[in-house]
Amino acid sequence: MKTFVRHSRRGFTLVELLVASAIMIVLVLIVTKVAVDTLSAYDKVVADLSTQAEARSVLDSMERDLNTAVFRPDGRCWMEVIAPQATGDASGLLKLANISSDLQPVLMFFASPNDRTRWSTSGSVRTAISGETCAVSYRMGRRSPFDVPGATIQQVYCVQRTVIDAQNTFNEAIPILTVPTAALSTVTTGTPFTYWYNASRSYISPYGASTTGTLISSTQMASSGALDAANTNTGWTMDEQNFCAQNVV
Repeated sequence: MKTFVRHSRRGFTLVELLVASAIMIVLVLIVTKVAVDTLSAYDKVVADLSTQAEARSVLDSMERDLNTAVFRPDGRCWMEVIAPQATGDASGLLKLANISSDLQPVLMFFASPNDRTRWSTSGSVRTAISGETCAVSYRMGRRSPFDVPGATIQQVYCVQRTVIDAQNTFNEAIPILTVPTAALSTVTTGTPFTYWYNASRSYISPYGASTTGTLISSTQMASSGALDAANTNTGWTMDEQNFCAQNVV
């Protein structure tokens, strides 16, 4: 006589399913946490590398300019560094946004940069610009790369580098420099500051013609006032043409 043994088909109990689900949830959370931390670390490294690359580009640019800086032993001020709105500064200097005054220096000097404007164009005529010495300015500020300086659209902290062509530097900047009759810390005229801040100056733009039909334009290089939405007239030094780097200040 044959005896058939029935094998019972027994599934998971509800308790087992709950335990397995809990274990799976814990494992998913652990894996997710590791992935999020890894991505966050990666994003931070990429941001740091980007910032370092931007900072290095600024330092490299400054190094190249300073290597060709002009210093003459004639008693005149060929280089000037100012901290806008700091105590004892010349009046009318620009205070940039909400940056502390000791973190917004403006560097002004004369140099022979390799990327200086070398040609002046009027219509179809191309004329070489004689001379090598150019007025150079480095400054920090907050502006929108998509709109005029002072606009509140996606503002970023940036470094601006302005180079005036050799022709207008010779005609307007160098004649301003005078031998100071007092200590340089109290001089407000006859220095690079006088050129950059006190009046409209001419420059040859390589990017487009002015309203006169030539590439020679005349404008305020830098003006006083807070760099915010209430004051968009901050001078040509904050123009997008002079953008050097962002988020490195």
